[in-house]
Amino acid sequence: MALLSGLELRRLIEEGKIQIRSRDDRQLFDMDAQVTEDAIDLRLANKGWIVREEVDCIDPLPDKFDKEVVFQEVTIPATGYRLKQGQVLYTNTLDVVSLPENLAGRVSTRSTFARLGLTVHATHPKLAIGQEQAIPIQLMNHNHADLVIYPFTPYAQIQIEEVMGPAVPYRGKYYKEYEYRGPVLVSRDRQMAQNGRTRELIRREMIQRDELIRRQLGEYRIELEAMAASAERKKGGESIREADIRMVNIPKKRVDMVQGILYTLGGIALSWGLSFAVEGSELDRWKITALIATALAGLVFVAIAVFLHSYET
Repeated sequence: MALLSGLELRRLIEEGKIQIRSRDDRQLFDMDAQVTEDAIDLRLANKGWIVREEVDCIDPLPDKFDKEVVFQEVTIPATGYRLKQGQVLYTNTLDVVSLPENLAGRVSTRSTFARLGLTVHATHPKLAIGQEQAIPIQLMNHNHADLVIYPFTPYAQIQIEEVMGPAVPYRGKYYKEYEYRGPVLVSRDRQMAQNGRTRELIRREMIQRDELIRRQLGEYRIELEAMAASAERKKGGESIREADIRMVNIPKKRVDMVQGILYTLGGIALSWGLSFAVEGSELDRWKITALIATALAGLVFVAIAVFLHSYET
């Protein structure tokens, strides 16, 4: 993205490609006063919303989020509004900004007011591509003392950037928002939150499962050591073999599968050797060698399978 200079902003405003108008006919947009070297100053409206004092928890997941229950509307008088420590004032800019389909904006606090401990756009710094909106802003006081907020004051500024590549203009639920509407929660927002809670539950279940497996392995080890000690006593001090311990750790299904493969290979080898014997053609030295080799291989495969079966039982 390329940041537009103040001169370029003025040109686009004069050509009508960037449109800025005031929501109050008595407080018109002033390009000379509000367009700076690389940004446009945005003024504060004269009303907003705060969280009600009696609200101790905000839950966005219920099917119907009632803004009137959570928020309280306040007026910002000419004498000023005292923003308390840590309090957030939700409001819109007085200026409505309309962007073409190749531009997007970033809202930030003006340096003068940031030096007073004020944060603008606590959660929403973006003006989307092709959006027309009185930009929603959130003013937060980070001081230990109250901070007086005045209406129609340019607390915020917006920098305009050119979008590179094909652009899709915004036409979402906040398109052409001129009054503060509060959060508009749709099924996608709730589903994403529910999915987040589900993933956390799965993570906890996996931790509990891993802990259970570790405890079970510990119990198996204790049982195996007891078996080894018992075998030593019964066999007169003869210790249990390492092969016995390995066999305990081999799952039965895996042993059965290996047995099946060995039986199959043995049968194939013996059948192949038998085919040489009954072929009826003259047996030369190489055929006799192949016959003996396949017969021995088949017997070895079958013997190993029988050994595993007897060892398992």
